[in-house]
Amino acid sequence: MMMISYLIVNWNGGEVFKKGLVSIQKMMENSILNYEIIVVDNASEDLDEEWIKRNISNLSIHKNSRNTMFAEGTNLSVALSAGDLLCIINNDIIFHPGCIDTLRDALTRYNCDLVVPKMINPDGTVQKSISGFPSLKGIVSASLGLDRISKKMDTWLLHRFDYNTPSQVKQPMFAAMLMPRDTWMRVGNMDENFPLLFNDVDWFKRFTSIGLKAYYVPDAIVTHVHGMSVNKKKIKKLYLSTVGMYRYFEKHGRKNLVYQSAVMLVAAFTFIGRLASEYIIKPLR
Repeated sequence: MMMISYLIVNWNGGEVFKKGLVSIQKMMENSILNYEIIVVDNASEDLDEEWIKRNISNLSIHKNSRNTMFAEGTNLSVALSAGDLLCIINNDIIFHPGCIDTLRDALTRYNCDLVVPKMINPDGTVQKSISGFPSLKGIVSASLGLDRISKKMDTWLLHRFDYNTPSQVKQPMFAAMLMPRDTWMRVGNMDENFPLLFNDVDWFKRFTSIGLKAYYVPDAIVTHVHGMSVNKKKIKKLYLSTVGMYRYFEKHGRKNLVYQSAVMLVAAFTFIGRLASEYIIKPLR
């Protein structure tokens, strides 16, 4: 019988992490699939192993002595897993009933290599989770708000994406997705030079470059408590996001001096703008 491996990198997930584990167990009670849950814990201070042992079945924990961050933790979780299907999820994902079977059926229905669910916020509103690949023009347009004015400028954040319709997508959020193991093997591990952010963008860039297809499936639903862990250290998150963006363009962009200089300017502009937004504009609202 086919097995699915749920792969979770955890860092101080607390009660939301527990709710996510319970949601997997309840969902799998009615599934025809066998399953395992692999948790790579990045030296959490609140990991409740006794509660997990009492309440969650088919789960194993690999405890790191330090926070190795998301890319390295995810690569390790894949290496530790045995499933035919890999379901990579953040530690703040809570499944709705029937989600995984809907995703599994969609792999066949759309003849694709990876599927992602609709994500909703804890208040029930739809969460933006689908993007295009970033370009310097797209990032500047988003920073200046031009992408909300012009459809032609909306190439990165995709504000006009239809979250009610199944569709092929380029760069879904890495927070919840299902794929055959073969898909991961063909694309390869996450690049650990992107330790926390933009590693998903890089992975999907490689995914797309070899002709693989990802589909968004709105009938499969999860609640995503977005940024629960990384938002605990906001300045570090902003810094790592900017570093990740710079490395992404350095890796996938042109190599001439003019382009590299433009990348540095856009990265600096973006970092300063996001700092101002977080610590000056938002508190004044």
